[in-house]
Amino acid sequence: MQNPRFKIQNVLRCAATLTLAALTAPFIGCTSSPTPPPTTSNQYAGPLLSLEPTLRHHQVTASTPSSGWALTFDRSELNDGRHDIFVTLRRPNPLFSYTSDPTIQRALTNVEASIPVDVYARTCDFDAEEPGPYSLAIPHQALAPTGR
Repeated sequence: MQNPRFKIQNVLRCAATLTLAALTAPFIGCTSSPTPPPTTSNQYAGPLLSLEPTLRHHQVTASTPSSGWALTFDRSELNDGRHDIFVTLRRPNPLFSYTSDPTIQRALTNVEASIPVDVYARTCDFDAEEPGPYSLAIPHQALAPTGR
């Protein structure tokens, strides 16, 4: 005859295993891919952007009117054989003073320089939590890598 103490331990062990399986099931297996970022057909109206290749990857360059702007590479997505690159430019914080000299900022992407890309950009306030949709800033380009 089995000790009742062992039965209780087995029941508790099974309950813990089932609970762990139920908690981890949503993170295993069939998960959906993230939704694409929102875009708009409005024309991009921010600082001048350009696309430059490095030895291996595309690099987005922003020519901002003053220091204090922040350029960030947000993500890239495969779209019909090319990649869409998404960047955000945040305006300077008005609580601080900045030089009025034009500034160049660069954001290296994870997209290889040989792959054609579209660059989508958005501008927002320095503290915006929901910056809004992206606009097409640099249409389809395929650049060959150059040595630097």
